[in-house]
Amino acid sequence: MSKRASNFQKKVMSLSYRGKEIFKPLNTGWIDDIKIEAFLVPGHTWGHMVYLVDDAYLFTGDAIWFGADGGYSFINSLAEDNDLAKRSLAALEKKLRGRGLFPKVITGHTGWSEDLDFVFAHKDQVCNSMKKQTPHDLSAPYDGYDERDDTEDKARRTKLASADSRRKVLVFGAGVIGSYLAHVLCEAGNEVTILAREARAVSLNRNGLVIRHHLQGKVTKDRVEAVTSVEGRTFDAAFVVMPYHKLKAALLEIDRLQANLLVLVGNDVTPAEIEKHIKENAPGVKKILFGFQATGGKKEENRYICERLGGGMAIGQLHDETAPKLKKWAQRLFEGTDYKLNWQGDMESYLICHVAAILPIGYLSYICDGNLRKSTGRQRRMMLEASHEAYEFLKGKGMTIYPVNDDKYFEKGVRGWLMAFLYFVMAKTKIGDMVACEHCRNAVSEMEQLDLFYEKLMEGYPVEKRKTWQKLHAQMPSWEELHRTYGN
Repeated sequence: MSKRASNFQKKVMSLSYRGKEIFKPLNTGWIDDIKIEAFLVPGHTWGHMVYLVDDAYLFTGDAIWFGADGGYSFINSLAEDNDLAKRSLAALEKKLRGRGLFPKVITGHTGWSEDLDFVFAHKDQVCNSMKKQTPHDLSAPYDGYDERDDTEDKARRTKLASADSRRKVLVFGAGVIGSYLAHVLCEAGNEVTILAREARAVSLNRNGLVIRHHLQGKVTKDRVEAVTSVEGRTFDAAFVVMPYHKLKAALLEIDRLQANLLVLVGNDVTPAEIEKHIKENAPGVKKILFGFQATGGKKEENRYICERLGGGMAIGQLHDETAPKLKKWAQRLFEGTDYKLNWQGDMESYLICHVAAILPIGYLSYICDGNLRKSTGRQRRMMLEASHEAYEFLKGKGMTIYPVNDDKYFEKGVRGWLMAFLYFVMAKTKIGDMVACEHCRNAVSEMEQLDLFYEKLMEGYPVEKRKTWQKLHAQMPSWEELHRTYGN
């Protein structure tokens, strides 16, 4: 920026531009076969220039500031003459349109756009530096006004990984759960690849991995490589994040994996069968763990809205405790983040127990047309009692409850009261809608398969010992009707 002028000098210089053509070509030159035009667009400074390259790229420097709703004249406190700057933008737009040019407009600080309606949306207004601005790009990796994550503690414990030390990690499945997991792995400094369907892969490569963290009040954007096949690739770790009903169909791709560690994340109630298949058919996989990540949310056009209370994963071997060396290795994948690995001693029991809690929530969600806000206190008590009946059934079969003592939250007492309160919050707020109802609406096939699994598991169990479970189940629409309603 030029040296600050006196008020008198400003008036004289501003007057000198009035009535004259501001958007005036000063020079047209060539570098090899590249055409470059230089134009005087004063306001930010008296001699501010913009450069048009091959009629296709316009470099504006500090003439324009993009807000979330379009372009403004650059920051008011950094301009020699704000009125002149606004007139310059109006003249700039007029000349571009008059010449039939629609270049990519590349600013000095706030990105680029090829939409001239967006670029000049507020050409008659100035960006006000005295108040917080809405970020021009809601998918930007951080908000410069928000320093909550910029702490000394985080700076001290976050290590910058060298190119040689970065682990290559695959995330197979790019829904809301897989996307959040990929974000955390990126945050930890890993080299993350996402295996996704073609349309999703194109979007990720073009727009980045964009997540709006609802409760945390922030938007993150990570650069990942998205692919449609892993043929010929080797990874240090691979996370398969797949709905239960799609997991078996994904085994052909899993069989091709070359990975030191494979973690299967999701509601897999037949993990022994899946593990057996992988050990027999995926020679490139060295170690297998199972995990569950409590994350909800929904998809928007090019991003996900993520609902989470914290960040972490229940993880472990199918049976028995995981070896300390493997635990340490896996934990290093998340080093420098707040993501926690909660190690379990028997993930098969954990996953089956977990479904005892979520199926009654699904039943009631479907009873209430996918909207738990319609639920009554009596219906929510039935959810609790149905889960209690299922836990009693599992204990009767000799199964150890995981997480340990989780069944106590569905019995009378302080823990039961706490769970009843959490169910109330879940039912009456957006949190519950994002975590529970959104999943039920978009995962009818998975919920149906989990229901069929439990129906078979409970065969021969006395009806009088699961009467609330049966009553809830009987009140919901048929699975055929739910497929028609929600289209999945």
